[in-house]
Amino acid sequence: MLPFRNAWIGSLEYFGDSEPDDIEERDFFEFFSLPPSELKAVIGSVYAAGPERAAWKEKLQLGIQGFAATSPASLASELNRMIWESSLNEIYATIFLARVDSRSRQLTYVNAGHEAALLIRAESGRILRLERTGAVLGLSHRSTFGQRSIPISRGDTLIAFSDGICEALSWNGGQFSERRLLEIIRPRSAMAPRQIVRAILDGTAEFTGSAPERDRTVIAARIAGSPPAMPQARSELALAMSG
Repeated sequence: MLPFRNAWIGSLEYFGDSEPDDIEERDFFEFFSLPPSELKAVIGSVYAAGPERAAWKEKLQLGIQGFAATSPASLASELNRMIWESSLNEIYATIFLARVDSRSRQLTYVNAGHEAALLIRAESGRILRLERTGAVLGLSHRSTFGQRSIPISRGDTLIAFSDGICEALSWNGGQFSERRLLEIIRPRSAMAPRQIVRAILDGTAEFTGSAPERDRTVIAARIAGSPPAMPQARSELALAMSG
């Protein structure tokens, strides 16, 4: 499991952050290194009542770590089986799983009932929606999860987020929506993942003008150039740890 602040795997740069709601706290995300050139990124939300929610977040995160080396489809199936066999239809989860390989330039993903992730094409500026490939986890032991692969190029950026972003509400009941999200993303598509993630979270907070009514979580990864020199990387790590 990798730290969520600015980090690199080969030519892959990634970043994630979350602004939790103290009452709900449903979201989670993880990054894993799969040597020599792969990153696995995971974002999800757990739907359960009371203390069960926190317990199942931990169980799912442990399950993800245990099956991190498997394909996204196999990982989704294992998590679905785990929830189905243990929760008696009282726990559900949505999850987006992506494996990004900078060497083969391939993105492979599964979307189990989660918000559609976005892939920004650096060359054309086109934004692809990575729609659902399977049902919410825990609905049925017969659920199957499709796995899709997409070629990617240098500068392409993957952005995934929880429903607390597009469904965030303003003081007068207006919804943040995917349209506003895209207005933030488009002019920043060439920026580093950290800058994109912070712009989305800050833009959502400005729109609502209050503390989150539900978790707001965003992760991003892109094929960039070379990682920063070690002295700079160490200073950034020290700054993150001190903050």
